Amino acid sequence: KNTAGAWQQVQKIVASDREAGDFFGESVSISGDYVTVGAYYEGHDASGGVYAMGAGSAYIFKNNAGTWQQVQKIVASDREEWDFFGTSVSISGDYAIVGASGEGHDAGGGAFINRAGSAYIFKNNAGTWQQVQKIVASDREAEDLFGYSVSISGDYVIVGAVWEGHDANGGTFANYAGSAYIFKMTAGTWQQVQKIVASDREAEDFFGWSVSISSDYAIVGAIQEDHDASGGAYAEDAGSAYIFKNTASSGISDASANGISIYPNPTSGKLTIESGQWILRNIEITDITGKIIINYPSSMKNSNLEIDLSGFERGIYLVRISTDKEVFAAKIVKE
Repeated sequence: KNTAGAWQQVQKIVASDREAGDFFGESVSISGDYVTVGAYYEGHDASGGVYAMGAGSAYIFKNNAGTWQQVQKIVASDREEWDFFGTSVSISGDYAIVGASGEGHDAGGGAFINRAGSAYIFKNNAGTWQQVQKIVASDREAEDLFGYSVSISGDYVIVGAVWEGHDANGGTFANYAGSAYIFKMTAGTWQQVQKIVASDREAEDFFGWSVSISSDYAIVGAIQEDHDASGGAYAEDAGSAYIFKNTASSGISDASANGISIYPNPTSGKLTIESGQWILRNIEITDITGKIIINYPSSMKNSNLEIDLSGFERGIYLVRISTDKEVFAAKIVKE
């Protein structure tokens, strides 16, 4: 704690169920009166029972009258051996994110890809931290290690995938160049909005080894990048970091609060969008990983648009509605 300008150790904390080889402290984060600590090799479930080697866990502590006390142990809802849940952690306000760099299933729990990686978002509901979403990269592949690093700030999350090799458009491959993915929470759902890479990316840079986000700025570490800030003066594995800025001109508003009707919701098939007073320019529907499943250009006013979702899987989808003046969003459920 900072006391009159001097930082003094006030407490040492450990897990309530500590055992040899847990690696408690592999990752840490603090926000206000809460702390989260990752133990990526810990194997027991939240109640200390069912064991899965290397599944990983994280522990949440709260500052109560000056003393930090463990209030909860959290694990992934789909935990398995060698997921390494807790490789990375970050906490901000009522939300926490935990990376599981060894986890292999997609956001719905299927489509296994070895060590593609994932991250889990938890929310503090009346003092209990509950998993609200699992996120993965839209272009996930084997050995990407998505979730090797994570950071959360307000409505934004950034996740590093230190072994991922493709550029921001999914093209040019450079082995272990690394990448990072930015997600935004809109209408209660976290959606991938961008993939970022280094401007001078090369093989084995490990961009995404570390990440941090705060307001409109993000920083990504690349520990084996070799060149100076101007791209010259080679020094092997000297390392570097890259700063990014969010230059979006405006946020995304809730569609229903601005005269746009979307029904029925939930839907088992067809979805109707009534534009109200707005001139529609584009309708985009994405799944919870940020993958675009429908992109529908439009130009109409006070009209109905009908979209058929009967061929898509059950789950949560995000509708992004671009008009002549603003962008709106809504969450829909496909039954």
